[in-house]
Amino acid sequence: MSDTPETDEQFKSFPAYFEIDLFCRKLERERDEARGALREIWQSGDAFLPHVDRETTSRWRKAAGWDEAK
Repeated sequence: MSDTPETDEQFKSFPAYFEIDLFCRKLERERDEARGALREIWQSGDAFLPHVDRETTSRWRKAAGWDEAK
């Protein structure tokens, strides 16, 4: 299975756009790596954010691309 499933889905109908496809795959990988780093930072910082309300943390988690549940 590919490590860029979203790009695979978008470009399966347009195989001629090879350079754009490569660029999109690179961006998707970088985004996933950044989300992983953010998840690690978030999990290590949870103990230091007791004053932040649940609505705000839910919004941050949604922006990071993962649900509220840990």
